[in-house]
Amino acid sequence: MPVFNYKVRDKYGNLKTGVIDVSTEEKAGELLAEKGVFPVSIKPKESFSPQALFRTYSKISLKQLMIFSKQFSVMINAGLPIVDSLRTLADEEINVKFAEIIAQSAKDVEGGESLSQALAKYPDTFSTIYVNMIKAGEASGKLDVVLLKLAEQLEKDYELRTKIKGAMIYPAFILTTLIAVSILMVSFVIPRLKPILEGAGVKLPLLTQVLIFSSELFIHWWWALIPGIFVAGFFLRIYFKSPRGGDIWAFIKINIPLASPIIKKVYMARFARTLTTLISGGIGVVEALEITADAVGNIHYKRDILKITQEVRNGSSLINAFKNTKKFPRIIKQMVKVGEGTGTLDTSMGKMADFFEGEVENNINNLSRILEPVLIVVMGILVALMVSSVIMPLYDATRSVGKQ
Repeated sequence: MPVFNYKVRDKYGNLKTGVIDVSTEEKAGELLAEKGVFPVSIKPKESFSPQALFRTYSKISLKQLMIFSKQFSVMINAGLPIVDSLRTLADEEINVKFAEIIAQSAKDVEGGESLSQALAKYPDTFSTIYVNMIKAGEASGKLDVVLLKLAEQLEKDYELRTKIKGAMIYPAFILTTLIAVSILMVSFVIPRLKPILEGAGVKLPLLTQVLIFSSELFIHWWWALIPGIFVAGFFLRIYFKSPRGGDIWAFIKINIPLASPIIKKVYMARFARTLTTLISGGIGVVEALEITADAVGNIHYKRDILKITQEVRNGSSLINAFKNTKKFPRIIKQMVKVGEGTGTLDTSMGKMADFFEGEVENNINNLSRILEPVLIVVMGILVALMVSSVIMPLYDATRSVGKQ
């Protein structure tokens, strides 16, 4: 007999969940109604299947969330009810998982929950910033305006990520080529030249010995090396998600040579853009700072922002709280002072966000121009070393034969 998951509200309005074994969804609704509860949602309990697995792990992209927010804003602005808007968006959404989330949110809102409460159930899709902005929009009656601001921030985030990923394409291509050349050398070229090199009757250079050892290691242990790399990467990723590992990884990111200035500016752009969106959406400075602390994406910056938040909560002015931090550049502190003094903190931070986003774009472009020739030279040197490690022993062997 089919099994259904259900959500109901009792006569006191309390939300309850459970499962029920009945033949149809309609029968489940009838049985629940007979128990004196109001059904909010009833849906089949899914057994394991490839489709269910895909829905569970399919990712909802930043672009999809941005488009959803824009379309939702237009519908609300046109006077369409929230539930109807959500159902329409669910019907049009091509991402199955996202469509289910939107449809369930529509049912929850229809069942009496606020939109922010319904969306808060999906923290992997709707961030704390998103939910709090929606809550502020509901309180102020400007949900369409808030959704549009969210869409604008998501668009800025998407553009920034796209530029960073675009800049990494060429270095990734060079690195992939280098790895492919190395594998080709140790798996095909060196094994065929090994008898000649070892039978040449000359002492092999250290680099040649290393290359032969690497070739034998790869040929005989490739079945353990390749899975080992993936397993090591998997556990390393888990470790970096732990509190201690995350702290170390956050420190590494802001201290990587060449990349750290760009990464720090990305954090500043994210900080300023998020704070602008929250304050302009009607959220208080203290709450906005607390939410922004999580949005920046680095534990070291988060600690500084939370320290600032605590000082402001204790009665300190915003500029005095910022003066005691070392991770925020002077220009941010100056604009905070101007914004706090004139009551235009959201505008000041918005200008800072534009400034740092422009700086990130320029720095990425400059770094890409520098990396291209550097990577080509590095690749050429490494290939030359591998080739010379093969040619030099043969040359020495030829010379020794000639002398005889």
